[in-house]
Formats: sequence, structure tokens, C-alpha cells
Amino acid sequence: MAADDIAPLLALLLTAARTWSRHEPLDIAAADEIRFEALRRAHRRYVRRLPVYRRLAEDQGLGGPASVAAIVDELMITSDVFKSYDPRWLEDRSFDRMTQWLGDRFTRAPSASLDGVTSVAEWRRRLARDEVFLTLSTGTSGRLSFVPRDGETLQALTSNGAFTIPPLWDGDDEDVDCLVLGPAGRGKGMEVVTRAVARSVRRSHLLSGTDADAEPDEAAWDAALQFLRRSAREQRRVLVFGTPGHVEQACQRLAGGRPLRLAAGSVVLTGGGRKGAQPADGVALRDRIADELGVDGRQQVDAYSAAELNFVLMTCAYGRYHVPPTVEAVVLDDALMQIDAEEAAGTLGFLDPFALSYPGFIVPGDRALLSRLPCRCGLLGPSIVGEIVRAAGFEARGCAGVATATLG
Repeated sequence: MAADDIAPLLALLLTAARTWSRHEPLDIAAADEIRFEALRRAHRRYVRRLPVYRRLAEDQGLGGPASVAAIVDELMITSDVFKSYDPRWLEDRSFDRMTQWLGDRFTRAPSASLDGVTSVAEWRRRLARDEVFLTLSTGTSGRLSFVPRDGETLQALTSNGAFTIPPLWDGDDEDVDCLVLGPAGRGKGMEVVTRAVARSVRRSHLLSGTDADAEPDEAAWDAALQFLRRSAREQRRVLVFGTPGHVEQACQRLAGGRPLRLAAGSVVLTGGGRKGAQPADGVALRDRIADELGVDGRQQVDAYSAAELNFVLMTCAYGRYHVPPTVEAVVLDDALMQIDAEEAAGTLGFLDPFALSYPGFIVPGDRALLSRLPCRCGLLGPSIVGEIVRAAGFEARGCAGVATATLG
């Protein structure tokens, strides 16, 4: 079933987001009110359908209607809710217990057949047949988070970027090559972006195959860099997408060799977790990209998201991560209470009305400066200024951010 009375508001938000992303005139106050109403309706939906959220709301005396302010102060949920299972259940292959746990944070009890399931991969396949789609994320401890999406929420994850992400360039997307410096599968971090980006262009290449846990070998790197050299020779624009660590590895492998200059208009888009080799700091990495790929800072974009979110924030030419009208961004103090100021540093929280199947009022565990002051790029609404780091008390991410990029 569609998202009952929320669906019309979500459609209006996507229309507003497309207008916003193209820098066209937008009544931002009207868009804000649509979003607030969508969030109030999402709260009612969660109380009805999500046991884990209903218990929290009733404990706070908010089992009925709630304002957005009350939701922010009382009903935000940390990303730990998606990894609060007993690890022994996975060790013992008790996927019946895992499924019961999952149903507590999903809008219905999954009814997948679990006969013969002995691995997470097979568990995910069985759940998908029941239209329960799991996105996986790991922290530095290696403990998996499982975010369950229904069909509508998965559609939001994979398609909202077409409405909310400002175009990376003008012109025809099909006249672009794409190199994805990451694996293709297993539902971790990079899976959605590899599928979304690679099908948007005429010619694409993945650094590695379907093993999301293995670092690419020498043959994989050689093939990826050969793909870049071919695009450079033919003067075709290239979108290079990958984690900061993998982008830096590509630059290191090119250093000292024959100079490589990608065609004018090429873009390097970084995003996702920092699994594997650790990159240099942001400034050093930008300089290295300019030196080894010939892509200057104006054509370097960083994306922020998380496995629990259905949107991506991308940097503008001035380095700010802009929040689209589809989502409410807040900054919280150490007690996870909202800091109400035009600019404030603290723990980030997001209220995502497109999370239809799980609690979408999420604290992913990152810290930054959130500003509501105008940006020189002209995009309206709040933005994140400066570096985004892990907040104290939250596990460092391994492979997390799920960026759903689009070229136009």
C-alpha cells in the first residue's frame, strides 16, 4: 500500500525540491509547512505501525498528535536502534529471532520463509521476496546495522536524488563516463550509488566486483585507471565517484606516472564511509585530486548521507552541505535537545518523512555546524558548514553513507 495520507505531501515536497535544486524561485515558508505537516503525519503513522516507536511515544505521553518541536525533543532515535539485536543471534544463525527483532522496527511483521537460511546474504534475499529490503552498514567494531525498507521507502532512497541533488553540470548526461571506485553489491553503502550513477551514463566501470568486504586487487586497480586514461584520451567528461580513501588511492597510483588530465567539466564526487585506507585531510585530498586528475576544487563535490537516511547532502562551490526541502535538519546538545539558533554546532539530527517503513526521526551520530544563514551559492534553507565528524559516544562508521547521486 502507498503511504496513505502522507503520499500527496511527499509529492509536493519533491516538486519543491526540484525547484530548489535548480535555483528557481521557491516559497520556502510554504515548503516548510508542507514538510512539517508530513512529519506530523509520519508520527501518527509510526505510532500506529511501529512497535519500537509506539512504546517510546507512549512513554513520553505523545501517543496522540505531536508537534514537530515535541518530536525533536522527545522522539528522536539514534542509529543504534538498527543494531540493538543480540550478536549471539547472528553467531547462532538464529534468523527467526533476527526477523522478530526486525519486525519491531518495521511497519509490519515480516513473513518470509526462513527454512534453510544460514547466512545474512540468504536472509536478505528471503526478506526481499517478502518486500522487506535491508540496507546494511558497519561501524569500526564490525557490528552490522540493518535498516528495513518497504518498496516505497526503497524507491525514495533510489530516486529522490533526481529531485534534490543540484545538477553536477549542464548538458547531456549520456555524454559522460563514470568510474565508481567501490563494489557493486551486498547492500552496503556504495551499492545504491553504483547502481544509480552507473545507469545514468553511457559508459561506466566499477573498481571491484560483488565482494563488498574485500579491497580491490592490483588487476582491479589497473583496469580502473585504464578506464580513466581512455576517457582522458578521448576527451570525454568523467564522473569519478568513491569513498575519500579510494579516491586517494587512485591519486597515489597515478602519482609519478604520465600526467592525466580529465576533460573539462569532469567531476570528482566523494562520499560514503572511510573503510579501508584512510584518506588525507580534506584540503590535502582536494589538492591531490587537482594535481593527479586535473579536476579543480570547483568540480570536486562531497556527499553526506547514512544508511538510515533516504537523501544525500552535497557540497556547493563554497563547501557547504545543503539540506533539501524534503528533510528537516536539527542540531542537538549533549542531552539530544534541540539548539535553537541561526548557527550552532552539535550533534546532527534529521527528520525524514520519506522513511515510511521504519522510524525516520534519526540521530545518525555525526557532529557539525548547522547554519540557517544564507549561502553565497544562492540555495535556500539550512546548510552544514565545515567538516562533519563523529559525535562523542557514537561508534566510528566503517561503510555507511548511502549517496544516491544523479547527473542532472
